Amino acid sequence: MTSKKQSSQVAACDSQVIMWALPWAMRPEKKRKKAPQDVPTMRRRAKYLLKYLAEQEIALQVPSIVVSELLAGVDPQKHAKLLSEFDARFFCPPFDLRACPLAAKLWQFERGLQGLTSGLPEEERSVRKVLKSDILIVASAKVAGAALFFSHESKCRRLAIEAGMEAKDLPESSGDLFTDQEIDEDEGS
Repeated sequence: MTSKKQSSQVAACDSQVIMWALPWAMRPEKKRKKAPQDVPTMRRRAKYLLKYLAEQEIALQVPSIVVSELLAGVDPQKHAKLLSEFDARFFCPPFDLRACPLAAKLWQFERGLQGLTSGLPEEERSVRKVLKSDILIVASAKVAGAALFFSHESKCRRLAIEAGMEAKDLPESSGDLFTDQEIDEDEGS
């Protein structure tokens, strides 16, 4: 797994990627909830991504908004331990004043309010009236130096591109047959 060490490239991801890669933190009743994706497949893909980042020595930052969303699914008695682990393993940039103008610009982009673009298609727009956490996550990541952004959600990737990052889906394999087999065995496939 990547850590806080200095790296020439910095990547970030959305909350779902971390939830898939690190499911140990979720409460059991949250794990059983019906998901729109094939969770075992997405867990493998998230693990492939973390392995790829580690092998390429690409630092992974986990915006504090992501950490907050993760904590919502964790027993409060485990919060301190989880925060300690995140602090030791990742750089967790905050949503701060530097991220505010970018988040506002992304919200305007999403709604087609900038006049330069038509925004996201209606079916991909947030239904909430406030800034959606994906926008806050992307803005936090970009102003903290992320050049790459990983998400399985096309809308989130489009926001990352609009923010000036290279956006990618999770890899479907590690590129190494033996690594894939090892991860598959860990998942009990």
